[in-house]
Amino acid sequence: MRLTERQARIRLAAAVAAAGSQVAFARTLNLKIGDRAQNLVSRSLLGRNRISPPILAALGLRRDEAGEIHTVEPARLEVLMVKATGDAGVRAATALVSNILGRNQ
Repeated sequence: MRLTERQARIRLAAAVAAAGSQVAFARTLNLKIGDRAQNLVSRSLLGRNRISPPILAALGLRRDEAGEIHTVEPARLEVLMVKATGDAGVRAATALVSNILGRNQ
């Protein structure tokens, strides 16, 4: 799902409130920039900086190549096995798989 910067900032504000403070939330980021982590959180909340990738990741979000923010979708693994013999069987199996995948032929 696509989010605006404002919607991401609202999520950041909620995460900061849940953590208790900007400092407490910044500690959850495990950034190697020390005291600057809290400054990064503060500037992101105020809209002075774009929300950085580590903060987005902590919120379950990511920025794509175009700069748009999206929720991180969990990886999906789907397995379907079909055994078919003969031309009619292969056509039936192909139709079944196409319908399952939503690619009606």
